[in-house]
Amino acid sequence: MQQGFTKNEILMVGLILTIIWGLALFNFRTSLVRARDVQRKNDLKHIATALNMYLNDFASYPPARDGKIFACGEIEKPSPCEWGKDGIRDITDSSYPPYIDRIPEDPLAPGKKYSYLYVTDGKNFQLFAHLENSKDDEYKEGVARRKLACGSQICNFGVASGDTPVEKELEAIEKDVVLMRKTQASESTDSANSAK
Repeated sequence: MQQGFTKNEILMVGLILTIIWGLALFNFRTSLVRARDVQRKNDLKHIATALNMYLNDFASYPPARDGKIFACGEIEKPSPCEWGKDGIRDITDSSYPPYIDRIPEDPLAPGKKYSYLYVTDGKNFQLFAHLENSKDDEYKEGVARRKLACGSQICNFGVASGDTPVEKELEAIEKDVVLMRKTQASESTDSANSAK
């Protein structure tokens, strides 16, 4: 007659259960990181859509102040929009529907000091976030090299207006465009002179 499990069998079952529990916990944490990173990417895309609607109505993007969108408050006293609280709207006409009811905030914003970052020159904008998974396909090393602060983290992902690169400052992009136009104008002049 069998009298139960031996001490070695109990230890082996305990070890196996501990390994399974550890793997499950690791997979669960990895899934949470991926889910938060997907939310960050979707949040920035939704904000970008609202900013483009704003551009269509006002012919420029809303200004930035302290990394936030400056399109809240009242016409007499405009203020930066708070991530997760305010919406982007026409502050000159409160009856006009908002471009976005509530600007999303980073999923870890309340306790971990994560935040989104907004930069604009009026003609272009860049929105940034910090992805937790540095192996994510959309992780941008060029953005991380800029050392922009997304809360207490370094931004490493971004979306921008049109084909504006997120790896460069908007001022540098504008200088490149001006230089390119001067070069093209010079080449056009040279071509016209050589055709004579």
